[in-house]
Amino acid sequence: SSKYPWQDRMMHHLRNTFHITNFRDHQHDIINSTLSGHDVFVVMRTGGGKSLTYQLPAVLEAESDKRKVTVVISPLISLIRDQEEQMNEMLPGSALSFTSGLGSAEHNRRWGLVRDRNEGVALIFVTPEKVGKSGRFKGEMEKLNEQGRLGRFVIDECHCACQWGHDFRPDYTKLGIFKHHFPSVPVLAVTATASDRVRDDCIQILRLGKNYRFFRSTANRPNLTYSVKTKPDGKDAIVNDMVDFIKTNHSNQAGIIYTFSRKEADNVADQLCDKGIIARAYHSDVADARKDNIHRSWMRNETQVVVATIAFGLGINKPDVRFVLHHSISKSLEAYYQESGRAGRDGQPADCVLYYSPKDVPKMLGMIHGEAGEPTFWHMVRYGQAHGDDSLCRLAILNILGEADTSQAGMERLERLADQCATTKRRNVGSHCQTVTQVVNTLNMLGEDCTLIQLVAKCKCFLKDNPPAKELNKEECERIIVSMIVEEVLSPKIVYTAYNTNCYIELGRKAHAML
Repeated sequence: SSKYPWQDRMMHHLRNTFHITNFRDHQHDIINSTLSGHDVFVVMRTGGGKSLTYQLPAVLEAESDKRKVTVVISPLISLIRDQEEQMNEMLPGSALSFTSGLGSAEHNRRWGLVRDRNEGVALIFVTPEKVGKSGRFKGEMEKLNEQGRLGRFVIDECHCACQWGHDFRPDYTKLGIFKHHFPSVPVLAVTATASDRVRDDCIQILRLGKNYRFFRSTANRPNLTYSVKTKPDGKDAIVNDMVDFIKTNHSNQAGIIYTFSRKEADNVADQLCDKGIIARAYHSDVADARKDNIHRSWMRNETQVVVATIAFGLGINKPDVRFVLHHSISKSLEAYYQESGRAGRDGQPADCVLYYSPKDVPKMLGMIHGEAGEPTFWHMVRYGQAHGDDSLCRLAILNILGEADTSQAGMERLERLADQCATTKRRNVGSHCQTVTQVVNTLNMLGEDCTLIQLVAKCKCFLKDNPPAKELNKEECERIIVSMIVEEVLSPKIVYTAYNTNCYIELGRKAHAML
């Protein structure tokens, strides 16, 4: 709107500094809101242009009479470096970072540049750890505030503040300090993924004002095709399937494969290399220098596939990723959306494939048991379980991300957007569920623990003389048992030992209906 005094300069910088013709989604309204002094919470899908909503206001205020500075809190040094370089390529000297790798002399030099109004510093990038542990940082913020030069605090990837989120970082929970010490300085919180519950927690943690502005762009990304495939049994079967998929659909195109463990990442990367696909493993055991080399090699398309745990996540900014394959389920459906969403940032078609096996459910549950986000895990399980029936993958994701529309028109709209997952013949398995419940009840009364695999074997023995059950294979039995856990007929019991974590099956709170 022309009513804002910064309108002409804003459009000038949009086109001449950022080389963008027009705003997308809610960018224009977000920028006007934060420049007007409002606290703002933004949920904008990956590739939607979140960074522009604070970079452009920062540039505008840096050339104002007060020479204001925008402070950006970002979770990863690699992400900070990328944004710092990007800004300084457009406007030399406009961005500075303060990270743990800098020496004392360089810190002093950089703070001197920030304090000098004539240097044109618009953006300061720091990690949340720096905010909580650096007395120098707090002192410099107080000096800028006294001079009226604090433009705003930007909390990038703000979902990290919430224990219900998929990338929880304890240091993010301390970022409410900004509104406590500098109540008049606006906060702009941005993320690609946040359910209503995560948003509410973040608002409370960050102490946003009660009149904060909220903007959400649609989570739907039409260029991504979601699908769920049954994870094949056998030592090399899944990798062979992935190789066929990559060579058939994405020969010489960049992709990511997410695995459950570091060991799996190493094994899958080695097998891909043996089959002629250049792949590298990326996880927490890989040295930092090697991680940087892998990342750069992949960005330059010298490495085709990065096989990674979730350590390879935040901060990835490669636009031409054509596929993201999940070797196993994610910790939550929100996490899956975030991880798979690293594909197709350039707006071109890309594939997101989940290889689902019921056997992966106890493994993941053993890892996340007791975490605040455990209840959200079951949405992920439902997503994998339902693919063989009439599930709509995209609809499931949009619903969990707060875009459910129960009106007839809304449901029809979402269904048009959705990708129909492969369907299989439906069958009534009520009698099988009753048998499973009886077996678990007997084992519980005998004081015997039983894992998923052990329970399948015992149930197959009970069902072998039941003609309708003879056609059930092992994977289908596993799927039935996991469905019973999801519906609370059965319940998982996690037991930790000195050497491993076991997931046993016992009766759930709804078991009485089956007995």
